[in-house]
Amino acid sequence: MKKINIFFLVVGIVVGIVAATLLHLRIITVGPMEKGSLADWLSAIGTILAVITSLYFSRSWNKNYVRFYIDNDMLVINNLSTHEVALKIVKGSGLLEYNSQSLIRLRPVNVTKEKFIQDFDEFGPYTERLDTATIQLKEGIEDGIIKFHDEVRDVYFKVKLKKDDQNNFSIVKQGHMFMRVFY
Repeated sequence: MKKINIFFLVVGIVVGIVAATLLHLRIITVGPMEKGSLADWLSAIGTILAVITSLYFSRSWNKNYVRFYIDNDMLVINNLSTHEVALKIVKGSGLLEYNSQSLIRLRPVNVTKEKFIQDFDEFGPYTERLDTATIQLKEGIEDGIIKFHDEVRDVYFKVKLKKDDQNNFSIVKQGHMFMRVFY
């Protein structure tokens, strides 16, 4: 639905610019209207395509706003955006020591909560990051794919894990998925 709205917005802007230009040329010129050369038309089309491309990239730059990495057999998830993220495991919950029915809620980037001293063994207050979550990976697993769904923005993320010869995990590929996949 959003793509249709954007398409009609762009078409409306182009038609409005062309109509205003034609009206302006008709008012200025007394004689017959000049249609312009091929170079004029190609430069106009190139300008319109450049504007459409820049609007597309400015809209889609923040798709990978969630970052995944491995730290000591833990899958660490960071929220890099200024909005809250609510991730649910869609596929691959067998790879994780986690209840796949609950949501992983991440606050916006750099949101922290200060914890104060509870007893005399602690040295002082420390901060807990609320934009990061960690999940333990299961020991006996091999390579696999984990898919998450952000229920706030309706975006799907895919993380491909691989185990090397020293039994250490690494992320081979991560990113958002272009199409919604129903399971």
